[in-house]
Parts: sequence; structure tokens; C-alpha cells
Amino acid sequence: MTPEFVKNEKAMCALSKLMENNFFKNTLNNFIGQTKNIDLTFKLGYIAQDPGFITVGNTLVKPNTWNSKNIDLILASNVLDDLSSIEVATALLHEGIHAEIYRKLLSIHGPSNLNNQNFPSMFNMYQQYSISQGFSHEYMANYYVEIMANAIKEYDKSKFGIEYYKAIAWNGLKGTNYYETSLT
Repeated sequence: MTPEFVKNEKAMCALSKLMENNFFKNTLNNFIGQTKNIDLTFKLGYIAQDPGFITVGNTLVKPNTWNSKNIDLILASNVLDDLSSIEVATALLHEGIHAEIYRKLLSIHGPSNLNNQNFPSMFNMYQQYSISQGFSHEYMANYYVEIMANAIKEYDKSKFGIEYYKAIAWNGLKGTNYYETSLT
């Protein structure tokens, strides 16, 4: 974690509370300990905002090469103060899944090495949607919405039913084909 991230009470509170969550903890365990081969750094940083859409976080491979050993998980410092705790937690979950997707791709030195033997479900999504077409969001929409909803529900101490938390989990995934077909 960068010093700016650690100093941000909202980011640290959400991350600390999420670390009590089994799904999030298991995802991050791939980046912790002696056997890790990829470093994950939590950062705050300015993220340019498109009109009508708020980008709360971003996950980047640093340097931008499939031989990298570093992933940055960045929360938007320019919007963080306007977010609720559950929105920050959801962004951390969402970006944490991106980090796990990147970790898997880095472990095989890039998407060109995906196949049915190493990561079959990811391979299937990548064949339909390349990285430039947002395959990671399609992958998340297909395989992680329910998991994210349960993680957010646990984070929020189950104050509402699962449908409420599913609606929150869809944030950032609403433009996916899977989301569009699930509406019909």
C-alpha cells in the first residue's frame, strides 16, 4: 500500500473490513506470502471521469508487459470523498477481481497463452471478447456477480436481501452482453 492509501481513512476502513471477508481474503492471498510471484499495490490516484459515468477504480499491470511482476489497484482520489463505504468496498472487490484476472494472465505470460487446460472459462470469454473489447468485464459478469453480491452482503452485515447486493455488484458491469441478456 502506498502512504497515500494508508492515510485515507475511507479506503483503509473498507479494505480492513473486506479483509474479514473470505472471498476477498482468498483472492488477495494469491498476492501475499513467500510463494507469491506478483506484487499487488493499493494506490490512490487521479482517474479522469467520462461525462455521466463515474470511474471509481482501475487496475493496471506495471509495467505494461506480460512479463511484469506488479499490478496496481488504484482508487480514484478525485471521487473517493463522495462515495459511501459500500461503494468503496464494491470498487475494491471489482478491482481485486481484475487483479486476479491479471495475475492469472501474467502467470502464463499473456492472453495469447490462454487455453482450455490452464484457464478454460477465461479462455472461452477471451475467444468471444478480446482484451480491447472488455473480456474481463464479460468474464466478471458471467462468473462473479453472485460471488460479489454475497461478499458485499457480508460486508454490509446482511441488512438487505441478496437482490439489493446483486444490483450493487452490477455496477461497472452494466455494459456487458451478459447484463443485457439477463434483462430479457
